Amino acid sequence: MSQDTPRYDAFTNRARSYELSIDVGSNLETQLDEADCEHTLASGMSCADQIGDLVGDEPMHVVELIAPD
Repeated sequence: MSQDTPRYDAFTNRARSYELSIDVGSNLETQLDEADCEHTLASGMSCADQIGDLVGDEPMHVVELIAPD
């Protein structure tokens, strides 16, 4: 989903606050882009959604890393 597309966002529970949640996460986007790591992890749905929207890649839940199958 494009950053320009407002949607229902679990972070705020309001579609109109989507831009705010992306602004709040902009520093995270920079850090993730600069990180040299094999996996990105997120423990919650709203965090996973925001990270996915910011960097275009869905993060893994920590349980998926610990117990992959």
